[in-house]
Amino acid sequence: MDLIQPQLVVIALAIPSVAFLAMALRRLFVDWKQQRLTFPRWPALGLAFLGFATVAAALAVSSFTHSLSAAAPELASIWTPYFLVFTLEIGFSLAFLAAWLLDDAERRHRHLHQVSEDQDRRIRENERSFSAVVESAPAAVILVAPVGRRILAANDFAMRWLEREGESPRSAVLEDWLAPPHSDDPEQTLSHIMGMTNGHAGFVNFQTAEGRLIEAEVAGASVVFLGRPAIILIVRDVSDVEQARRAAEAASRAKNQFLTNVSHEIRTPLNGILGMTELALDASLSRGVRENLETAHRCARDLLLVVDDVLDFSRLEAGQLEINLVPFHPEGLVSDIVQHLAPRARARGLVLLDVPRRDLPQLVIGDAARIRQVMVNLVSNAIKFTTAGEISVRAQPVGRTDEGKQLIRFSVMDTGCGIAEELHEQIFEAFRQGDGSLTREHGGTGLGLALSRQLIGAMGGSLSVESTPGKGSTFSFEVSLRIGNSGTQTMLERQLAGRSALVIHPSSAIQASLSEKLLALGIRTRTVGELISALSIMEDAQRQGTGIDAVFVDASLGFATSASLLESARKQLGRDVPWVAVSARVFAETPASVVSVLVLPCTRASLEETLAKAWPELPAARSVPTTRSASIAGSKTVLVVEDNRVNRRLVVTLLKRAGYGVKSVENGEEAIAALETEDFSLVLMDVQMPVMDGLEATRILRRNSRFQSLPVIALTAHALAGDRDLCLAAGMNEYLTKPVRREELLASVRRYVGEPVETDKVPG
Repeated sequence: MDLIQPQLVVIALAIPSVAFLAMALRRLFVDWKQQRLTFPRWPALGLAFLGFATVAAALAVSSFTHSLSAAAPELASIWTPYFLVFTLEIGFSLAFLAAWLLDDAERRHRHLHQVSEDQDRRIRENERSFSAVVESAPAAVILVAPVGRRILAANDFAMRWLEREGESPRSAVLEDWLAPPHSDDPEQTLSHIMGMTNGHAGFVNFQTAEGRLIEAEVAGASVVFLGRPAIILIVRDVSDVEQARRAAEAASRAKNQFLTNVSHEIRTPLNGILGMTELALDASLSRGVRENLETAHRCARDLLLVVDDVLDFSRLEAGQLEINLVPFHPEGLVSDIVQHLAPRARARGLVLLDVPRRDLPQLVIGDAARIRQVMVNLVSNAIKFTTAGEISVRAQPVGRTDEGKQLIRFSVMDTGCGIAEELHEQIFEAFRQGDGSLTREHGGTGLGLALSRQLIGAMGGSLSVESTPGKGSTFSFEVSLRIGNSGTQTMLERQLAGRSALVIHPSSAIQASLSEKLLALGIRTRTVGELISALSIMEDAQRQGTGIDAVFVDASLGFATSASLLESARKQLGRDVPWVAVSARVFAETPASVVSVLVLPCTRASLEETLAKAWPELPAARSVPTTRSASIAGSKTVLVVEDNRVNRRLVVTLLKRAGYGVKSVENGEEAIAALETEDFSLVLMDVQMPVMDGLEATRILRRNSRFQSLPVIALTAHALAGDRDLCLAAGMNEYLTKPVRREELLASVRRYVGEPVETDKVPG
């Protein structure tokens, strides 16, 4: 047993030695295969550690043997032959283990060194690539040190651009290349460049070696250059671009000035034409002369619409369109448009109608002038492209927006030729028409619909068309409008409540228009399309106890037939029912069989006047003279400042006929002199005048404490964007554009002066 134990120990110690030797040989083989063997590294390491390990093992074994001999001599004789083997095995094991650990540490060191060399190589390659890209860039590239603003590098493009080819960029600092005011504070300029987002820094002025100033657009970013932080500036010369921009701005200003002059020169004579024809139409004229004057007046209005379209299109192109929010009555706006264009429709044999809605807000706030302009355009197109039938104009509420505004749809429906589906978008393009051939039947600039869509878009709405060829078209747009304060029920509406009427007309559109207007007055209304059915409806109403208090009948059905039916109704009902003829044309005299002729399209005022004739027992419904004469009351004197003789005469005549005292002068200098010697309640001031214009005259007046509260209204042909602001900035209270409408002018005068006292008519 004693002999076996030393052998086992030898075998146990030999196993790790062999294992370490095998691992070392494998590593040597791998290094040899990969050509990384550095001879005589392993033999030297092995011999060195073998000697060290052998000496150490010998000392340990000698000490152990000496101790064992003293304690047990018989065991020492057995173990002594193996001690030498123990010593060699331990020495080899320790030697190969130490060599393995040292070699692994060396390998790690070499790996880290290789990684560092690879990183340095990549950095050098990136810097070479960076330099190549910078040099090939089609713009000036400048590298600046963040501290000290020293120029680190600049490409050849930058040196040529700055006329510094023979200089070294490293000998300069950033302020050497900048021009005032940027050179005065280059650190702030550099901070400004780096503080911009998206790499865009704006414009910086540079200075060449010859002293020439260059406007440049600069973008900056932080980079690492040669292992150090730097700021790269990408500089683009925009001198030519800036010059082109300034030239474009100058051209735009010249264009706006040209449009201003054109607007003034066209509106000034138009104001005289429209105003004088209106004054002439107030007189007693023969039928032929009146028709000629009405035609001239309509043509002038048409010309004004074309001028407005062209000017508004230019405003939209320049982004200068202004949206003016004012309170207005949507139903009244539609009615006014219909009344204005009714003569034109009547001349073509058409019926133009407005169909009111009782649920429509009485007062809304929006750009009434723009909505009116678009509606006039749409209705004019409908008249132009409709040869027979009817045109209906509606305004109806369609819901509320999230902001609480009322969404109102304005629509124009005609029975015209219609539009093919493939042309629905083309007609909204500027200068494009549905029919562009030389043989087209209808004229026009092709601006109307394009401008209308853009105007509605500027108000946040949308304009669209629904049309079928041969069946007519419907143009509509929706805009959101803030709701104003609603009015209260009038005395007439309270007196008419409970009354009933019957409308007999084959047109469903006319039925809807009349019934809605009657219902708005509180009158129960029934409609029927045939005259023969009217008597049975009247009898049914009589049996139900509601009765029929008035009948509106289509005049085209014939007055003889109506008279016969009226007589039958009188016999069966046992009472007289007033009959009103409804017609699209004007009658010289009212036929005996009816109490009145209601001309379509009818206004609320004309309908109330008709009801007053049908029911004369209503005190509040009795008709009153429509022409009111008045005269000057106290100090209600208006000073008209106008250099154009025709326009001056027109305004003076309108004011005198309205009952106001008037004095006129020709320029601003004369206006100031007149105000120094006389008292006036209001000044109507033209803008463009010789000697002294209206703006300068108003500024002089406002500097005098005596005239600071004097109302001054601009009455001018300047109608472009910004003209209103100029007038208000000069101290004017209001701004009216020519051609001015009589109602608009007098409304403004009344707003500041008040009503004149009624008396005999002042001659004009």
